Amino acid sequence: MCSKDNGNDCCSKKRGCVSNMPTKWQLSVKVPDYKPCQLCVQVKDSAVEVKGEKSVECTDASDNSSRTISEAFSEKYCMPSDVDPKTVNWEFTKDCKLLVTACKKPIQPCGNSCSKPC
Repeated sequence: MCSKDNGNDCCSKKRGCVSNMPTKWQLSVKVPDYKPCQLCVQVKDSAVEVKGEKSVECTDASDNSSRTISEAFSEKYCMPSDVDPKTVNWEFTKDCKLLVTACKKPIQPCGNSCSKPC
């Protein structure tokens, strides 16, 4: 389980930066060395998990041997409770970022004449 915060700042230990706006939640993840086919976005409950995995095969010409170098990452980001997890969408941008967005849930009326959220 991840800890929840206001989501308005970047976490220095992760690749991503979270923005919690009035109508949407957005996650921007720097992935300059990955192709879209090497990335995976999964939604579980109120968390978004971003995974990346890639491999490069290297050949040593001197002895005709080869080896595979692999790199992977996995990071989990919690969405605030007012975000609808069913609306999560993602795209790979031209500047090599993974942009994940989700809509906020509409404010439900209280049932009386007030206009304050419940």
